[in-house]
Parts: sequence; C-alpha cells; structure tokens
Amino acid sequence: MEAFRLLYDSYVRAGLVTENRRKLRLTPFHLLDTTEVFVAKWRGEVIATMTVVADGPQGLPMDAMYGDEVVRFRDAGLRLAEVGCFADRRGMEPSFLKVIGELAKLVVQVARARGADGLVAATHPRHARFYIRALGFQQFGGLKECPYAQGNPAVALVQNFALLRGSDVHERLFGTEYPPEKLMRTSWDEATRRYLRSLAEPFRTEQRPVRTPT
Repeated sequence: MEAFRLLYDSYVRAGLVTENRRKLRLTPFHLLDTTEVFVAKWRGEVIATMTVVADGPQGLPMDAMYGDEVVRFRDAGLRLAEVGCFADRRGMEPSFLKVIGELAKLVVQVARARGADGLVAATHPRHARFYIRALGFQQFGGLKECPYAQGNPAVALVQNFALLRGSDVHERLFGTEYPPEKLMRTSWDEATRRYLRSLAEPFRTEQRPVRTPT
C-alpha cells in the first residue's frame, strides 16, 4: 500500500493521473500473477517502487500503444517483461542514484531468473535519456500519447540483456549476482487479492490487460 500511495503522489504531481479518493495508483495489471512489485525501503519507509509485468496471454501494458513493435520482438523469439510504475521519494537518504541502481539491479536479475531476455518500458521523453545512459536501454518506438498517463507523451525503450554483455552497464547490473533465494517470488494471499481487486476497480477502463493479436 505504501508503494501504491507513493506512486499516486508522484504521478499526480507530474500530471500523469487525476486525483482519486483512495489516493492510490493501482492498475489491473497489478492483479496478475505475472506482475511483481518491487520496493526500496529506508528506515522502514518505502522510498522507491517499480513494477514489472512479464509477458503472457494478457500481453503487456505498452501493447496499447506499441503493439506492432512489440509483436516484432515476440516474433523474433525475445521473451519480454515491462518495467513501469516507477516512483521515488527524492531528498531522502540514501541518494537517488544509489537507490535506483540497487533497485534496477534487483529488477533485471529477477526478470532474467523468470526467463525474460530483456525489458521494455514506455516513458516520458525527458526520462528516456536516463534509461538509455544509465541502464542501457535503446529507443525502438516513436513519440505517442500515453492512454494511461493522461495523454502525456511517451517513447518506447528496450533493454536487451544479451546486447549489454561486455558493457559497464552489464557489469553494474549483473556483475554481482543475488543468490537464488533472494530472487524467489512472493505472492499475495487470496484475502489481499480480493482487497486489491476492489481497489483496482475504478482503474479498469483506464488500463485494461489486452493482448494484441498476432
């Protein structure tokens, strides 16, 4: 819940979502078994969060914008997961770059452990430079209006793990590997799922899991 509140506060400030009475940012993709929510905590408080959605029958969130482009990756045999719903509480210790570096390292290693060959992301153009420079993403989709971010502009990025090999980015992300027990999946119990489904109901028309036909 701290992660969803942090995400809401960050997205409202950025003009990416409208306010709601629950003061939470939660999408139907968060309820899928293929989705995992990551958090960074400092002194017991969530200070950053990311969400990763693995590809499957429901598709990926960015299929709504870049369906044709993503299909080409699938046809080439690339197994993908989408990273998004990023928010952080800047101005706190430890530093932003340290937090994001550690969180990104965990995310990519978990994604690889789940069988993904790479990550995709739909992000605001001004944030794309950071993804490309610091995390080794490449742009593959042009500027579009994001239907689940108030029509704000977005570009599509891909991070291919194999193409990163030998780079400084690969060393930062994969050079020190987490032990397998740190990468194990944890799941919500059924009572929590029912509660989250009730919270997600207002967002169902905003970002519905739909797979683009192939």
